[in-house]
Amino acid sequence: MENKQRTDEFIELANKVGISCWSGDYIQELIASPDLGKAFEDLNRRWKQARKNSKI
Repeated sequence: MENKQRTDEFIELANKVGISCWSGDYIQELIASPDLGKAFEDLNRRWKQARKNSKI
């Protein structure tokens, strides 16, 4: 499987949301969450808000 190059815009967006895609910290947060569904909802909400506020 090929890994796509992350763009500067993607990295900027991830930083705004607080998701460290390159370290996998967000995966640990999801796994440790007592409610996985709510954790994904929060992650998706944060990502959607960051995209809304960005040029992407």
